[in-house]
Amino acid sequence: MISGLQSLMGLSATARACRFCGADTVSGAGASFCVSCELQQGSGAGSGTEDASAGMNAIYRDAVLGKTAGLDSFAREKRQQELQPEILYGIGVLYSHASSHTYRDRNYSRSGFMEENSGNVYASLDLASRSKEFLFKALYSAEHGEGSEGDRLYMRFIANVRLGRLTYAGRILEALPASAIDARRYAGMVYSVETRSGDSRKRILEAMRSGEPNAYYYLARRLAQLKRFNDAIYILKQLTGALNMPMAGYLLGDLRGFVEKTGM
Repeated sequence: MISGLQSLMGLSATARACRFCGADTVSGAGASFCVSCELQQGSGAGSGTEDASAGMNAIYRDAVLGKTAGLDSFAREKRQQELQPEILYGIGVLYSHASSHTYRDRNYSRSGFMEENSGNVYASLDLASRSKEFLFKALYSAEHGEGSEGDRLYMRFIANVRLGRLTYAGRILEALPASAIDARRYAGMVYSVETRSGDSRKRILEAMRSGEPNAYYYLARRLAQLKRFNDAIYILKQLTGALNMPMAGYLLGDLRGFVEKTGM
């Protein structure tokens, strides 16, 4: 596993903007899913999204730092258009990133009533609400629109996971067609970790063998669930050093804070 993790170094050189959320995501060498929104790259999903998502890379770079002026403007503009579900989903993911950054941007060494900390919490909740709005819009659009069955079902799966609706996600996972090999493998890994399933290790190893970098994030998640915090932190440090993966950065910060607080 570690040798595979070390092989990720240098993959960032292959990064290009995801056409769904704008993230600098890797391509080739077995990498199939965005490091930010987890939609499949190079599939038929979101055909024709390039024009709709033009300029989203800059918006993504701001969103992961909690800055949403560009995202707000983009979202307002796109409200007047009939957008592909994948773009609606991408907007939802960007608001989620902004929410996560804002929530974590607190400093308890401040004196007084720490109004700024409270403001960040409320701002984070507002951004999380906007994220859910667009994720639900994406789900509605995917359920009632046209498109590849496998691509749209997978998008519905990962959107439900991000909304915490694991029962719905599980049903969609079962419905993914056998022909959607990569999506079924990746979704199976995600679902097994989210539900703390006993076959998580098997699912993660399958994704690793396919060359999927995001598998190492889910390995770290699983290790954290098993209370192997130092192992999880080591993997996340290596992963964030190799790739700009927001979800890995969030988990790394949370685990470091937890270990420091509890001494575990």
